[in-house]
Amino acid sequence: MNKLTELNSFLFLLLFIGVVATSILLFKVWTIVVPKEYIVFGISIVLIGFLSSYFFWLYIIGYGLNKQFQKYGNNKRFNNYKIVLIVVCITMLISYTGSIYYFIEFGKQPPEYLSIPFAFISLYCIIYIVGHLTNDFKLLDKGTRPLFIDYLVTMILISFFPFGLMILHSHMRLLKREKKKVNNREYKKN
Repeated sequence: MNKLTELNSFLFLLLFIGVVATSILLFKVWTIVVPKEYIVFGISIVLIGFLSSYFFWLYIIGYGLNKQFQKYGNNKRFNNYKIVLIVVCITMLISYTGSIYYFIEFGKQPPEYLSIPFAFISLYCIIYIVGHLTNDFKLLDKGTRPLFIDYLVTMILISFFPFGLMILHSHMRLLKREKKKVNNREYKKN
């Protein structure tokens, strides 16, 4: 995992493009092999590729930030972060696949009582992810508590996938390099 945090963000972009391209090729195979009434479910293969790449990249960014907090010994927040990433990925996948299934079976969108809980769970998870990343970045970068604008900036960066994640990943790598320089200076002084 440490090597993935050191990986250039452009290489992560290429990895993401490779995963999505592979999932699109699997969807093409799906359309050939599976009967026509189930072809629509093959789109979930592309969605799995996209969501898994997206949330794995967020995990790597969070992991890199957490590694910088290791001397404090607080892994509970990062464990919660991992659980939230898994929950939001599964919730989005279930919501999307359930909507397709409901639309195919009944010819209309699912009722609100089915989709609203998934929306609230996803919203909570996204807010948690944004809060976690913003707090870690601000604490490591400036040593202060974040302002409201900092949360908005992180939200915007996460929304402009993949370029926003490239910026966050690069910033995380820069913070790691700066910490290594500071540690090396302290080591040389001693």
